[in-house]
Amino acid sequence: MADKQKLSAFMDGDLIDDALIEALENDQESKEAWQNYHLIGDVMRGDEPQSLDWNIAESVALALEDELRIKA
Repeated sequence: MADKQKLSAFMDGDLIDDALIEALENDQESKEAWQNYHLIGDVMRGDEPQSLDWNIAESVALALEDELRIKA
């Protein structure tokens, strides 16, 4: 996953990093972080979308799978 500090700096226009861009293109976790950071920014500005497409059950299931994999 992309470094969160670098991702934040990239979103603010303070950093251009080819490795970060590649991670955003190829890594699902980095893509999700990118989307989440933009959603957070939108909400903070009062520009939240009319409907949010959150699949909490899927997120919990994936987190549980990761936890089981770590403990195995």
